[in-house]
Amino acid sequence: MTATRRDSPFDIIPNRAGLYEWKTNKFENIDLLNPTLWNNGDGGLLSTALDLARWDAALCTEDVLKKATLQQMWTPTRLNNGQESGYAFGWSLGGARGHHSVGHGGGRPGTTTQITRFPDDGLTVIVLMNGRGSAYSIVERVAGYYIPGLTLHSITPQKDPNPEFSQRLKQCLMELAEKKDSAILTPEFRKNFSNSRRRFAALQSDIKGLKSFTFVISEEPGQPERLGVPVARYSSYRIETDNGPRFYTIALTADHKVGWIDATD
Repeated sequence: MTATRRDSPFDIIPNRAGLYEWKTNKFENIDLLNPTLWNNGDGGLLSTALDLARWDAALCTEDVLKKATLQQMWTPTRLNNGQESGYAFGWSLGGARGHHSVGHGGGRPGTTTQITRFPDDGLTVIVLMNGRGSAYSIVERVAGYYIPGLTLHSITPQKDPNPEFSQRLKQCLMELAEKKDSAILTPEFRKNFSNSRRRFAALQSDIKGLKSFTFVISEEPGQPERLGVPVARYSSYRIETDNGPRFYTIALTADHKVGWIDATD
């Protein structure tokens, strides 16, 4: 790992990427970051995708850590109430559609990063961005090219078991886009969504250009709670918009209330 080091605002570091943010319809350099706040272990390291690939390769051996230590590092922590957390020793635990993953995101003003390992599939995806964005969304899309059935893009839509309820969900999205209330929202999600202008703007744009709303799949919850409310299942839909396809995954409670909405390209 020849390009990994601590950041410094004073040193000349070859090939260091500039950091940008989007302001008034154009990219601008970020403001100077206070090194005492940002140049620490949680946000002050510089590296490259190639160096991180070397680190990932080392984790596939016992050259750095013993196998038992790695297993402990990727074992979910248990909370005081006995429940398991989705977090281990510095790694987030997750997965989709039977594919286990461990990873972690990072970033500071002007950067967004993600490393995700799919150990059972022998795949690791590393994304380093010198600007805002969803590094994890890119990880998912890239991984989907190598792991069939991982992403909604690669799933053939199934037969809708309840078309009438799907129409209610479609109507719910339309009502949210019009700043109207919907009877099938949980109070927790209603409050959470009302505080997010970014998500509202994205939904409004999708609904404005909506051409179709197609059921894809219903799945058991990988994440049993959203905003503290138990989730019974996740239903995913493909919508065609003026800007291309988008996927909406809706977390539903046992009494068919909407507890969360995720939207991805």
